Amino acid sequence: MIELGTPLFSRKLIKTCDNENEYIVGELGPNGGIIAYDKGIYSNGWQYIEVAQNDLVIEEWGCISSSVTNALFDGVGSGFQNTVAIVNHHNGLTNYYTNPLICSNLNNGTLSAKSVLNLSNNPFLMWSIPSIDELMLLYTNLHSENIGNFNDSFYWSSSETTISSVKCINFINREITMLEKNLAGVRTRPIHYF
Repeated sequence: MIELGTPLFSRKLIKTCDNENEYIVGELGPNGGIIAYDKGIYSNGWQYIEVAQNDLVIEEWGCISSSVTNALFDGVGSGFQNTVAIVNHHNGLTNYYTNPLICSNLNNGTLSAKSVLNLSNNPFLMWSIPSIDELMLLYTNLHSENIGNFNDSFYWSSSETTISSVKCINFINREITMLEKNLAGVRTRPIHYF
């Protein structure tokens, strides 16, 4: 077992606004989360992925009978785009949150993506649901090293697969699976880029 703070990868140095900051995967990040990934260079506005230390309240991924076409991205760096697309889609459904029957009688009106985006009032600290590739990084870089308080459970990604299913990872065995968007008990672990 690796204790929090034990270097898993070599140190990387970034320079922003004349402040030098270095972060190591597995250590605490600047916003109280855990550094989950270092892409090695600052580009496109970020170098690191920081993950919240705890799961969000358990909620549905979304409407089981409509496709979110802009939430189909799997790659590292695409979780935020997917998350915003999920929220925009559901905001466009008339009264989805108070009347989920407009989508399906199988939905309860909760939306994990909306809760994640509402985590912070700071416009420079936007949380998102990880894409499937980012979620795999959480499993590989943290959970497999006993870091991060993850549960042996399924976790949502923000990567949709079909009109009714989403890519998820079983944190018991690292298996990627497709789960129904309204499945009860699937967990969400927010991330952000910096």
